[in-house]
Amino acid sequence: MKKSSERRTAMRRTIFAMILAASLPAASVAQEAPLSDVSVGGFIDALIPKPQMTLRGGLNTRGVSATPKIDIAAEFEYDSAVLSEEARGLLANLALAIQSEDLAGYHFWLRGHTDSVGTEEYNEGLSLARAESVREFLVQEYRISANRLVTRGYGESRLLYEDLPEDARNRRVEIMTLQ
Repeated sequence: MKKSSERRTAMRRTIFAMILAASLPAASVAQEAPLSDVSVGGFIDALIPKPQMTLRGGLNTRGVSATPKIDIAAEFEYDSAVLSEEARGLLANLALAIQSEDLAGYHFWLRGHTDSVGTEEYNEGLSLARAESVREFLVQEYRISANRLVTRGYGESRLLYEDLPEDARNRRVEIMTLQ
């Protein structure tokens, strides 16, 4: 009797884990190329925290939902943290999204990344400088409070394309909602 009860409990846990895994957003599993053209609405959709789901039996997914984030292909001058005109246009949409009522109460993490060209130490500094360049643009041009924007540089430590370490798509800025 005890063994069958233990089996049922184990089976329920397995089914629950499978349902939970299936309910997670696909973005938490698959890596996509950094985006170079995102609308204001696209930024809002990507960065607004999703409501927690309630599963049958009253169980919820609290603590397992993916953190809202988006990778953007903010282009910089070669070997510098100077934003290109294309990047400024993309960041203008990000700024308008951050200023929207939907995202007004949130803080954001700007995480810079590089490809593997250059030394690890150099890339860490460059990725931080690029994240700070994005922050400065948002603060100076759109008057977004600097307190809402936290920067960090990861250098080449978190490549999107590990099998293509020098690929330009690894050079990106990731925007993540802090909750």
